[in-house]
Amino acid sequence: MNKIYNYAVTYAALGFKILPLGIAAKQPHKKLAPKGLYSATDDIKTIHKWFSIEPDINIGIACKPSNLVVFDVDLRNGGTTDGLADTRRIKTAFIIITGLRLI
Repeated sequence: MNKIYNYAVTYAALGFKILPLGIAAKQPHKKLAPKGLYSATDDIKTIHKWFSIEPDINIGIACKPSNLVVFDVDLRNGGTTDGLADTRRIKTAFIIITGLRLI
């Protein structure tokens, strides 16, 4: 399997609901996620099956079912993380995504 598969399995093991997305896309995979967002799962066997069928899919995390709140801060357009709690952050070339896990 590939790096994205490894991320999917790791996130699922943390209890995040993984959603299969189209190849290099941000939309749910039409065949693997016929119910759209409601196809998200943390079941490792299901995730393995998705990657066996379509190894180059992208993944997303269904925020509400995973009890996540995510702030997408676009630094290019003057966004700032000032005032946000110190929590998990993902920094890409252009944005910082910060999330809070609700309990």
